[in-house]
Amino acid sequence: MCPNSIPEFVNCSMPSFWKNTIRFLYFIFAIVFFPLSAFAQQIRIMPLGDSITHGEHGSTPIGGFRDDLADMLLNEGVNFDLVGTLDDGTTYYPYHEGHPGKTAEYLADNIMTWLNATHPDIVLLHIGTNDINSYYANTDIRDDIARILENIWSYNSNIPVLLCSLIPRDDSFNSINTDLSRLVHQLAVEKLAEGKLIRYVGQNEVWVVNSNWRDAYLYDAFHPNNDGYHVMAEAYFNILMNQITGFSQFITDNFDRTNLGMTWNIESQYIIASDKLTTQTGGNYWWKPAVYVAEMDPIAVAFDWGSQVNPSQNGNAGLALHLQSNQTNTSGYLVYKESETRKLRLFLINNGVIGQLINEIDGRQPTPISGDQFRVSMYADFQGQHFACFVNGNYDGDVIDSGNTYGNGVNHFAGIMLAGTANNIVDNFQLIDTKGAAERIYAVWGDEQQGDMGTRLADSLVVMVTDENGNPISAIPVAFEVTEGDATIELPETKNHFEYEAENSDVTYPMQIMSDASASNGKYVEVPVEYPDDSNAKVVFTFTVAEEADFVVWGRVQSGDYLHDSFKIIMDQDPEIIWHISGNYSWTWDQAYELDGDDPVIFHLAAGTHTLGIKNREWGSKLDKVIITSDLSFNPSNLLKAIQSYYVTNSS
Repeated sequence: MCPNSIPEFVNCSMPSFWKNTIRFLYFIFAIVFFPLSAFAQQIRIMPLGDSITHGEHGSTPIGGFRDDLADMLLNEGVNFDLVGTLDDGTTYYPYHEGHPGKTAEYLADNIMTWLNATHPDIVLLHIGTNDINSYYANTDIRDDIARILENIWSYNSNIPVLLCSLIPRDDSFNSINTDLSRLVHQLAVEKLAEGKLIRYVGQNEVWVVNSNWRDAYLYDAFHPNNDGYHVMAEAYFNILMNQITGFSQFITDNFDRTNLGMTWNIESQYIIASDKLTTQTGGNYWWKPAVYVAEMDPIAVAFDWGSQVNPSQNGNAGLALHLQSNQTNTSGYLVYKESETRKLRLFLINNGVIGQLINEIDGRQPTPISGDQFRVSMYADFQGQHFACFVNGNYDGDVIDSGNTYGNGVNHFAGIMLAGTANNIVDNFQLIDTKGAAERIYAVWGDEQQGDMGTRLADSLVVMVTDENGNPISAIPVAFEVTEGDATIELPETKNHFEYEAENSDVTYPMQIMSDASASNGKYVEVPVEYPDDSNAKVVFTFTVAEEADFVVWGRVQSGDYLHDSFKIIMDQDPEIIWHISGNYSWTWDQAYELDGDDPVIFHLAAGTHTLGIKNREWGSKLDKVIITSDLSFNPSNLLKAIQSYYVTNSS
């Protein structure tokens, strides 16, 4: 067993052995899975919310998005009914649970009554507008929405909920509305990771694709007009069709319908044919990105190659990543596996057009065939912006932008780019928003080396631990065994030493990932000025101690000013400690001391897994990196990358 908690990349050096080819067995110890869902016969759909779901304002006739959604489902031949205890509208599907003027708290208190009366199979939930009007705190609104979800699942855990971000509003509360939408998205991601039946519907994101949304879609400050209700119906419809026809909660779009709709921003060449995404005209060039606009900032993206992938034709399909806007003329990256050569290629996208080739490598996996999945996980370290590529879950290689041209910042989109003719068909587009449990391990380099007796192998064995979606996972114990050939394994010096990029850890909103060229990897975390001090915002680091020891904590920090220069530290379940930081207006390594204390805080930790939480105390306090070490004399100012192989890091 390697003596440290192992990061994404693990390094174990090999000493002398008889000349031979050495193969290694390396393994981890955690597997997770999530349930699937399917529907048959008539589907009972409950529209749940406030007056926006009711459709009493701005809709002619009354019905809001509900009548448009019913028409779309009928056109696709879906056998459904809209259910609820309220009866408003002129269509054949007037029933709903849209309660004008009501809040998430009201819905949470009454949902069990409505569920028992109507027995829905699926719930559509858009709520929060009246809560904002009532000056409720966003975190309280989120908690009430979470209570609605838990009440639904306590009634029937097999009911999928389509949870919406809030449509934008034309008043002084719109920034609060946007922030609440981010919390709603985070809530959906958390519940999906828990195995709940939930899908996120990016109503807010779809609306703002049209820069003229205020005039085009609103009847008053926060109710849609007929066109706005139609946009809501489009966003619901695409996600609902995926739920009805899909085999997994984790597929964002399976294209099982006739039109792409408004969750995508596309050139006219992109179409759905036979429930797959393709193009209707050919050419030996790449079309501009088809941008999925209903969700932002994935950490991994995937699709399946379609039924007519043909390597003899010069056609390819790729993923458009870190897109800087929701428009087709955006900039970002294109990553794809070239059919003929098996190479992985990384291009810049400039204003929607393929630009400079940044990096290419020989892929490890064979030429893709119909049904194969291509997935890319994105992360950054001191080498630059990484795109770890996988075919059917098997590691294919990393392509890297050492300049990190478009990797910094937030509010990035993803999508698909198709080139050539109709032999390029893709299916089952997937956005992954959060890391899961450690499940897979890959040899990055160093396996099957050869050498002579009495000499050390030229390279160390380096492996990468990921979740099921290829996202690198830190602090995972890894075991190494020689399974063929004669060799011994020399393990690195035992050190309880852990380094983390703050933005790569578990960040809880309103702690936010921000950009700064002078920060490590160009990113850091902080709580912006508009949020109160002592909020629940935090960043959490999980690590596994090899041997019982005393530890200290260092942070690369920067204070906003002398009034905004502190965090709270929580180790495991211990009481909070106030950490007054240095670094006024510049990045500085600072050791964690108690407020007004003269000595650093010492944490005595037993062997095993621990968590360090750094919570917001005063907005404007910035955190770039964290080091947790049992070397009490350690000073990160002296740390050189040349010796970092002796330390456990999370890709920095």
